[in-house]
Amino acid sequence: MSIPQDLLAEGAAIGAEQDMLDAQQLAQAAPMGDFSADALARFGQALNQVLAIFGAEPLEIPQGDMQQLPPEILQAVMMIADAVSLAGLGININLDEIISDQDLMMLAGQLTELATSEEFAAFLQSPIEPEGDVMVEEDVTMAQPMPGGGEEVMSDEQLFMQRM
Repeated sequence: MSIPQDLLAEGAAIGAEQDMLDAQQLAQAAPMGDFSADALARFGQALNQVLAIFGAEPLEIPQGDMQQLPPEILQAVMMIADAVSLAGLGININLDEIISDQDLMMLAGQLTELATSEEFAAFLQSPIEPEGDVMVEEDVTMAQPMPGGGEEVMSDEQLFMQRM
């Protein structure tokens, strides 16, 4: 059975609208400041070093002075901050505090430290462990001795019916 074309178009429109809302939220969360081309270049180099550890494509860092970081750069930094938090490395990456070249250079230093950290690389390579206990249900069947000496496997339902 195929999906009607109008539903596909509606789904695509909803997806595009959600992407636009996500971009707007990132733009609102983006730190505002005066960032020089030199500080942005150094930050971009450090960011791309860490992204290489993730196996992600390097991002193109805009040339020239800026007052707000682009959404794709913010997404990458937020991804790295989440991973650092999960790894428990004691490094705090806070985008709200980045308002000057000095702050951007401090973040670049943290990223460079992460790029050379064997502990961080090992954390990223380790398998993800499931959270909490995983419960598995299984159907229990009991073996009943047969009059001829063999064993017959009976389900719970069959056992209840036999007892009636």
